[in-house]
Amino acid sequence: MRSGPLLVLTKGRPDDLALVRTAREYADTNGCSVTLLRVLPEATRAFRTDSGAEILPWRSMHTAETNATQELDTLRTRFLRGRSLPDMKVVRFGSVIDEVASEDAHALLARSKKAPLLRWRRRDRRLLRKLDTPILFLDAKDNLIANGANSPRRSSSRSIGQLEADRGQFRQ
Repeated sequence: MRSGPLLVLTKGRPDDLALVRTAREYADTNGCSVTLLRVLPEATRAFRTDSGAEILPWRSMHTAETNATQELDTLRTRFLRGRSLPDMKVVRFGSVIDEVASEDAHALLARSKKAPLLRWRRRDRRLLRKLDTPILFLDAKDNLIANGANSPRRSSSRSIGQLEADRGQFRQ
């Protein structure tokens, strides 16, 4: 079995609550630590306020990082308190794929949204295609879906009950 934490990819939305709650259940079952990960877009341009003051990119990135850290800290305090295994919160800037690939993780847990937003489906397929980490998706009804074969051509949906039986499938 893979070592490392369970990465939980958050977006700063209210449905992150169910994501972190599911992450705790999965991590307690599999005996792994939890890392709450938030990837923010990189600011590349300065902008001006209505009064004409210039806001530099580093300042807007610092503000976004501070807000994201506070949100992750709230989630960590609310759902991950009292665990014997450690948990972390990480805020990074850049591409989601690159940042997740840089971590040595047990698995990745992310929210999956199907139609009508086509870009979400493309993101899910990119994650499956480019990462060798097992990926677990949480659907709109908060059901855990595992894509065991990490390719879009051979992906199959499994419920959380079947995950226990197929635990050996995630070995790399």
